[in-house]
Amino acid sequence: MNEENRVCEEKIKDIYDAFNCFKQRFLIGKKSIFRLNNDDEILNENSIKYLMDNFVNNGYNGKDSFIDKIKSQLIEEPKKSENDKKNAIEVLAHIIWLWRLVPSNAVRDSTIKSVQEVLNLDEDFKNISSGLDKNPFFKNDIKGIAKTGTYYNTNKPFEIAYVIKMLNDVKNDKFIEFLSKSDGMVTIKGNNLINDKKVKYDNTKKEGVEKSASIFHALLHFFKPDKYEAIISNTHKELIVKEFENKVELDEKTKFKPEIDWKIHCIRKKLEENNEKYKDEINLFYQTEIQEQWNPSILPAKNIIYYGAPGTGKTYDILKLVKAKVKSQCDDDKDLEKYYKVIQFHPSYSYEDFIDGIKPVKSKNDNSIINLELVDGVFKKMCQDAYQELCCAKDEEREPNKFYFIADEINRAELSRVFGELLLCIEEDKRLRFDKNGVLNGVYITTQNSTLWEEKNAVLKIGEELYFGVPENIYFLATMNDIDKSIDSFDLALRRRFKWVYKGCDYDVIYNYLLEKGVNEEDLSLYVSDDKSQKGRCNLLNEYIRETLNLGESYELGHSYFMNIKVHNGKIPKNAYENLFDLELAPLLSEYLRSEISNPKDLKAKLSYMKKIFTTGQECK
Repeated sequence: MNEENRVCEEKIKDIYDAFNCFKQRFLIGKKSIFRLNNDDEILNENSIKYLMDNFVNNGYNGKDSFIDKIKSQLIEEPKKSENDKKNAIEVLAHIIWLWRLVPSNAVRDSTIKSVQEVLNLDEDFKNISSGLDKNPFFKNDIKGIAKTGTYYNTNKPFEIAYVIKMLNDVKNDKFIEFLSKSDGMVTIKGNNLINDKKVKYDNTKKEGVEKSASIFHALLHFFKPDKYEAIISNTHKELIVKEFENKVELDEKTKFKPEIDWKIHCIRKKLEENNEKYKDEINLFYQTEIQEQWNPSILPAKNIIYYGAPGTGKTYDILKLVKAKVKSQCDDDKDLEKYYKVIQFHPSYSYEDFIDGIKPVKSKNDNSIINLELVDGVFKKMCQDAYQELCCAKDEEREPNKFYFIADEINRAELSRVFGELLLCIEEDKRLRFDKNGVLNGVYITTQNSTLWEEKNAVLKIGEELYFGVPENIYFLATMNDIDKSIDSFDLALRRRFKWVYKGCDYDVIYNYLLEKGVNEEDLSLYVSDDKSQKGRCNLLNEYIRETLNLGESYELGHSYFMNIKVHNGKIPKNAYENLFDLELAPLLSEYLRSEISNPKDLKAKLSYMKKIFTTGQECK
């Protein structure tokens, strides 16, 4: 190991060390991070001009792979003939390394392959390329800052173009000044930019295509992590400011640009003042208790029904969220299950299971004797526990712990019968709660079985009377597949008491899952991509179901089905598409179509066509 390698090996312990070394060596020193024993300056005006002329202003779209497009732009048919082609290729490889630095779930081997395919465009770099696994800039300890999603991958040319533009425009290493005045937008121009007949492009004006680059937000954070958050989505930044801006005092004396980042900086300071555990937390705004305040789709109400197509991870996502929230309020893991219950609703599920009812119970003294007794249902038991917690919190002058009731596939039960009197009590403004003076508010009622109650069967007791009520510290969360039973069949009185949150196929979940498995960028784009000129096969199949078959979004395939694709050595082989379709997708699609297509031959032909879409990426006709 040479001296420069040894120094970098010692310095680079995490992603921030890696970026700072990259900044010193490449951005400021103009030298290669791949050839640490060489002090040639590769980042110069000629190399950047070559990339500006032949990448940014010579855009290339279509179905070729990324590396084939690069070959055409930089090697085979460059629009501007400069003498610094070799340096330009190495500079581009550095930009690819920087682009791959952002995803928190990127696999090291995939990052190496992404850089290698660019370096290998020049024969002289192949020896360097083969040794990247020993380079300290590719250490396993280097983990990214954010889950990026499909946009970051399909937007790759624009992400790269933004960095090239930054390198072209920045003088005297004033990167943060450039970034703070930028809006993150970048334009790619060129006659070959749009070769899809569905998309119009005016070659005479040469205006090009403009898009926002997520790496802009990442670069702000890398250069000044004490001022700019590790948030790469402008939408997320806008939602955070919208939620918190009026709740904190913005310190005008510390104002900086972009203004949205200054506001978030002020919000962070206030949150840190209010809670010591938030101090120096890198992903502060993605902590569950913070994120649910600005992300309206997480827990927007006390009564929520998450609905959508099968396989969209409704129950999984809710349970994951609930477990995280419960764990944050428990000192002992043994208490976790006290605060949440998951109940599978079904046609036989009844009021007696939910609230209470007369049921056969074995005698404590003789198992052969069966007695009929009043038995509390699972939801009423939770209401009893939650009310006790509410009273304790009032006495101890603290916030009460929260309870979560999860009704899986709620639409499978006869809901009007299951809920009974609960319809009145479950509304948020009817919930049991104590005001600041300790006075109980909310609705409490007697039920059809309350004449049989003992004190242990009641939620609360006032005087000598026993009552049922729903405490304010209970969340009632439910899931349903709306193809099993239409949401229109819900009793209107029940329906209006719930917030309805649609959960569709989340292509970002598929992308991040496969990224963690080391799938290469090209196969990721072929499988899941929302790019208009080249949609992923998952997207095309769902588009066909939704629009061509006219079944609507409720019949789309959820992301959990697509996540079952088999991966081999970072690639998705052709037979993996075929096997997934035949074994898992076709049986479900057959059920979808059976009510629409009665002729078996027509059904088989339709399935065959959908298989062709999925296995070849053929566009819908």
